[in-house]
Amino acid sequence: MRLERIDTSLARPAPRIFGRVRRRLAPSGWLRRLLQEPVAHFVLLGFGLFAVSHWRDVERHHYTIDVGPAVTADLSSKYRAQFGATPDPTSLEALRNAYIKREIYYREGVALGLDRDDEIVRRRIAQKYAFLTEEMDTPPAPSEAQLQAYFTGNARRYAEPARTMFEQVYFGREGETGRAPAAAALAARAAGRAVQGDEFPGPQSAGAMSQDEIERLFGRSDLSAAIPALPVGVWSGPYRSGYGWHIVRVVSRRPERPQTFAEAREAVLHDYEAEAEEAADAERYRRLLARYRLIGAGTRR
Repeated sequence: MRLERIDTSLARPAPRIFGRVRRRLAPSGWLRRLLQEPVAHFVLLGFGLFAVSHWRDVERHHYTIDVGPAVTADLSSKYRAQFGATPDPTSLEALRNAYIKREIYYREGVALGLDRDDEIVRRRIAQKYAFLTEEMDTPPAPSEAQLQAYFTGNARRYAEPARTMFEQVYFGREGETGRAPAAAALAARAAGRAVQGDEFPGPQSAGAMSQDEIERLFGRSDLSAAIPALPVGVWSGPYRSGYGWHIVRVVSRRPERPQTFAEAREAVLHDYEAEAEEAADAERYRRLLARYRLIGAGTRR
């Protein structure tokens, strides 16, 4: 008898609990009325059909790869650019198969999210977006008046630089050991005697070179810094470069010469278009940046 009373007492709360759960899960009055409306049935049915159709379109697109004439022509064109010949049927079939494999691996990788949190992928996509927007939003071609005004405002940039013609004798000993033979050679030259130095990896006699060209040849060294101020026709030195030691004689100099607009027009057009594209890119970025909210201490726009 005691066991029966215990079982009954434990079973009593169950109906009350289940009833309470049913009441909580049951739709409220307004929701029940809404679900009874034929329009709601129509909307739910339409949403279901749309979801199924969208899912089927996504699946169909994901598992469809176009290897038709356009793709084949593109593969063939890239092959010609690389190898200089049209691919034969066997090579073309191999190109198609490689394309299909690459496309499948790419789509499966994207489906797994492998494109996320990959700095190389993110950088590549950013570059492609930049190239795409540059092609879609190219600044208009400048007029002759605009180019002329740009040239006038930057005439110093287009001046023909001063140039120096010189000859040199080189001593390729490392450290300070090359200074003594270079100094002896300088004294011999001053006395009118010929001297023989080491074989220089560059030219022994330089044509008319600008200062930039001199620095590209000898580096930013004592020698390249001294050449513009050396007297013409006099052997000077010794001066050190990254190669070793040198004595130098300036043969002639040509001072800086301004160019006319006609002479500099091609360079002016190149620089104008480069600056216009840079300004357009900055404006595109400014408009995009305005759409975003930046979070973080010290963030600047």
